[in-house]
Amino acid sequence: NVKHIMQIAGLESLHDNFFQNGVIETRLIREAGMNFIEDANIPYTFFYCSFFADTFTRFVDNNTLYLFGELPHKVYFTSSYQLAGHIHQAIDNPKALNQQYAVQGQEALTFAEATRRFFKVYDPRVVIESIPLEAIQTLGLPPGEAQFLQRIWEVCGGLNEQFVSEDTYQYLGRPLVTIDELAKQLTIS
Repeated sequence: NVKHIMQIAGLESLHDNFFQNGVIETRLIREAGMNFIEDANIPYTFFYCSFFADTFTRFVDNNTLYLFGELPHKVYFTSSYQLAGHIHQAIDNPKALNQQYAVQGQEALTFAEATRRFFKVYDPRVVIESIPLEAIQTLGLPPGEAQFLQRIWEVCGGLNEQFVSEDTYQYLGRPLVTIDELAKQLTIS
């Protein structure tokens, strides 16, 4: 017997109104599974995550992080550490059963602000550059990969996130680290 299923998804599955340029198409696959779990009356907790700041390191190439396209809006960047803390708090917690929780950081920052602050601590040698979205097509990636990467950055450019994690903070706890502290933790580990 299954006692409790936890699943993560993007914030777009909970609040697609934040996404002015549409959403990532893979969300349909996750949502179908989540609907199946709900319909089967299996106890669940769904976590809908904002952008993970600890992924910034994956975008660095030759000490440069490229931000593609116009990214004018602020985002409540989260981290895998924060998500893990919420999952830990949801285990054996009756307030977490059959609930949907947004997972957002405590401070709204633009991508440029967030990456500058993160790399000031994580690796000050990393330079942040904003380049046109169309530049993705010149990276030499396979066409399908380039198209998917461009779609991700298009969606990020239209992300106008609002804070909606009040219940998460109340029942599962507040984030324990800022983006600067996250960067410091990652340099230590």
